[in-house]
Amino acid sequence: KPTMLGRVWGLACSQRKARGVLKNLKEERTRMFDYCMPYIFLPHKQQDATEQQDTVVDIICNLPNVQAPLVFDFDWEMDDAEDMAKEKVEEDELDPSHEKVIADTIRDAVAKAKAEAKTKAAEKKRQRQAISA
Repeated sequence: KPTMLGRVWGLACSQRKARGVLKNLKEERTRMFDYCMPYIFLPHKQQDATEQQDTVVDIICNLPNVQAPLVFDFDWEMDDAEDMAKEKVEEDELDPSHEKVIADTIRDAVAKAKAEAKTKAAEKKRQRQAISA
């Protein structure tokens, strides 16, 4: 009766060791080795960063002399900060002096969201380069 003790199985792939060899392979042969890399790190399957980026920002605006904060969504591709501020002043019957505060809050939130998206994209790029290096 054979036992499994003492038997060691090892798999080796000589093509994985030489990264330059994989670049010269045909597409169907290369696909055989794609399983080794996670989906997100495959450059030919990577989506454009602008397609992944969410352009909607949640805004919470605390206004002076107003008890409840103003809460709304803002899409920086579809909306304009000044127009949205005017709409919110009219909808909620606020003082016209609050318009500038709302517009500034919108701009700050959009700038923060864009900066976060940029750092995430840079981090993903750095991770891809670290893996492929």
